Amino acid sequence: MACLNFTLYLDSTFPRNLWTNDVRRLTKLCQEFGGGHYSIEIVHLANERRRGFHDGVFTTPSILLETTGGRKQLLGNFIETELFLKSLDAHAPVAKA
Repeated sequence: MACLNFTLYLDSTFPRNLWTNDVRRLTKLCQEFGGGHYSIEIVHLANERRRGFHDGVFTTPSILLETTGGRKQLLGNFIETELFLKSLDAHAPVAKA
């Protein structure tokens, strides 16, 4: 599986423990479905509103996936991201022994 590059948009005005939990939640999803081939960039929407607007992000938390070809896809929230990762997992080729 190719490396999955995620951007997690957070609202830094929320208490730190709330967005720390969001980082842990995305990390857990990546470990479960990404097979260890992933990266996560954290972007605080309050600090980078222009970037968020450019990526189509208006609410937090929001997760964006950038593929190796540079194409970006806004996945949405954690539930939508989990569904996306499950669909990738279902389409992954099965290794033969």
